[in-house]
Amino acid sequence: RTLGVILIGPCERPIPHWREIGRTIALITSVVISRATVLREQKMLAKTDGLTGLMNRMHLLARVHELLAVEPGPRTIGFFLFDIDHFKRYNDTNGHLPGDELLKSLSQLLRENIREDELVGRYGGEEFIMVMPNSDRDGALMAAERIRSLIARTPFPHAEKQPGGHVSVSGGISVWPMDGSDVDTLLRKA
Repeated sequence: RTLGVILIGPCERPIPHWREIGRTIALITSVVISRATVLREQKMLAKTDGLTGLMNRMHLLARVHELLAVEPGPRTIGFFLFDIDHFKRYNDTNGHLPGDELLKSLSQLLRENIREDELVGRYGGEEFIMVMPNSDRDGALMAAERIRSLIARTPFPHAEKQPGGHVSVSGGISVWPMDGSDVDTLLRKA
């Protein structure tokens, strides 16, 4: 929507206080730009998790509902819901700041290694969800294993203190429409 209009042009006669008018216009313009920037940042925060930068649960699930509603939509949608194994132990052993760093590093790894049509988000705490349009059960299992093994092979800081000497994840998959027709059922099954 239009926020305002500024007209600048030649004048037939001198304008008294032209400097003050110019300052006022500049001030108003800067307020409008600042508010537009804040609004853009707020919209981004409404869609992303503040710590990890991944889509937040609400936005990711809204995208899933969009996928289910679009015609023609994907034939199938795979879901991989997983969490970091022994994350409480990681936090208790190393502290909450290294725990936050682990969440950020793992999120960056996910962002860099998902396929173009896949979606990934933070489901909550140390839980993540990956959504794979047009992925059947075998495809979802292969994608889940690809992510699981990638995480297990990554040398995260303090990983040697974890059981098995590495950071690991556990999770499950489900596939729409075979495992359910609504998102809640699909997430429960995963």
